[in-house]
Amino acid sequence: MLKNYLKHSFIATGCLLLMTLNACKKHEPPPPHPTPPPVTGFADSAAATKAVLGIYTQMNGGSAGTLNFGNGAITLYTGLAGDELVPVSVSTQSAAEHEIYINAMKSDNTINDQLWTSAYQLIDTVNACIEGLKASKNISDKAKNQLIGESEVVRAFLYFNMVNIWGPVPLFITTDQQANKKLPRATVSAVYQQIIADLVNAQAKLSVNYAGTGKFRPNVFTADALLARAYLYQGASNSSYWQKAVDAASAVINSSVYSIVFMPTVFLADSKEAIWQLKPTSTTFETAEGNLFNPVISPGVPKYNTGYLQYAFDMHDGRQVVWLNNTFLNQTYYIYPYKYEQRANGAPAENYIMIRLAEVYLVRAEAYAHLNMLPQASADVNVIRVRSNLTEFFPTTQQQELGNVSQENQRELFDEWGHRWFDMKKTGFIDNVMGPSEGVCVSKGGVWNANAALFPIPASQIMANAALTQNPGY
Repeated sequence: MLKNYLKHSFIATGCLLLMTLNACKKHEPPPPHPTPPPVTGFADSAAATKAVLGIYTQMNGGSAGTLNFGNGAITLYTGLAGDELVPVSVSTQSAAEHEIYINAMKSDNTINDQLWTSAYQLIDTVNACIEGLKASKNISDKAKNQLIGESEVVRAFLYFNMVNIWGPVPLFITTDQQANKKLPRATVSAVYQQIIADLVNAQAKLSVNYAGTGKFRPNVFTADALLARAYLYQGASNSSYWQKAVDAASAVINSSVYSIVFMPTVFLADSKEAIWQLKPTSTTFETAEGNLFNPVISPGVPKYNTGYLQYAFDMHDGRQVVWLNNTFLNQTYYIYPYKYEQRANGAPAENYIMIRLAEVYLVRAEAYAHLNMLPQASADVNVIRVRSNLTEFFPTTQQQELGNVSQENQRELFDEWGHRWFDMKKTGFIDNVMGPSEGVCVSKGGVWNANAALFPIPASQIMANAALTQNPGY
């Protein structure tokens, strides 16, 4: 039965993810995806709910909390590729991580390979849940809609990150592995159309209320927030999406369910700003990023510095005080991300934030700017600026407003889910930041090539699927 397949799939995936993403030095092809048996549906609502909850556990790395595509690896590796993170000790980096850092990744990079593999393992699990739910006969329509809607939100969330890391990617929307392993890369537009379709479908299935406790299972406003983001990223190809981004973001902002909160409380478990969170699954720490960025002992040397980020803040910006931490040891000053303050389990409790209200304000502001509605755009940006102890700012041209939004994206969403890397590509700034002779890539010891804006398609995947093509430059 499908429920047995899902159980074994979760166990197998958890075992695979116990390997730390940057630990492998030797290239090994990913294991083949399991072929599920014919879909027969779930026995009852409890079995179906358990399977869908397993998606979130898988995303957060299971009991080991292993860094993977669903819980922090995107933050780390796009941060290293861009201008957010600098390794304190380059000499101790793995070869694969160093390739990412100097923007010289090869197609057999083991970290990139494992990112791809963990992403599609999550997609496989989501697809199995959706198909099983649709085939189930002993589950009420209400429960079925809730669980399918949640799964569609997760699939959209995953594909958004995948298309922004690799560009065109194969679209797996069924569990038919024989067909999936022969699929070519879908166009960026086609991937976004699937993202949008999933989120629109989820809107119709989910309610305002969260299922279960906390904000661990997406509600309708999660779908709205992610839909606003998707429309924004596709606005350049379809100008009608600017207004749709405004409308979807406004549904969240005007709901009064969420609010912009005092900076030290944004990332706490009970944050009113959080729209969707992952519940801690590790037995030793609460978030993979808190475990990754905070020193083992305090005071101590962190593994990563914040790179160029500290130069992005105005003098009085509260974010550089609250969300960055510093230590001075051995005549060296270290500054590191501190949004998640807990390295180990402790108080106050922290959950891993997938999306929050501040981003939704910035999404709406950018869409307003593209619509040349500058007062409305400024008003949204100023909500974030004022919370950060900055004065209000009112640009007078569309270009200034777009730059204003981009700057606040960098300051507000640093070291969160690859937002800086994705935003540099979306706005067309990436070559200007990374590429000049005095640019970021050169300072890291690399030579910038515009093709590095996309990660390579793993060589192992191309060898396994003749229909896949490689990104330019690899």
